[in-house]
Amino acid sequence: MLVDGKSDPEIPNSWSRVYGDFVLYNPPVKPTTMMLWYGPFVLLALGILIAVITIRRRGRATPTTLSAHSSNRFRPAAPAG
Repeated sequence: MLVDGKSDPEIPNSWSRVYGDFVLYNPPVKPTTMMLWYGPFVLLALGILIAVITIRRRGRATPTTLSAHSSNRFRPAAPAG
């Protein structure tokens, strides 16, 4: 493009016309680029929400108690002697 005689500002403008604003380093905020600007924050918030829900569910889980049979089965043997 430089060989064609285009200036520095003309090159990104032509890329933007052909490929859209997604190729720009700092695309403008408009409806077609909203996901670029706000998508990472939405995904971060969603990840934090899932982590909080998972941690709270684990905290409320009741510990499992062993039945009498299982308790006797896993009890250490008395020392011989």
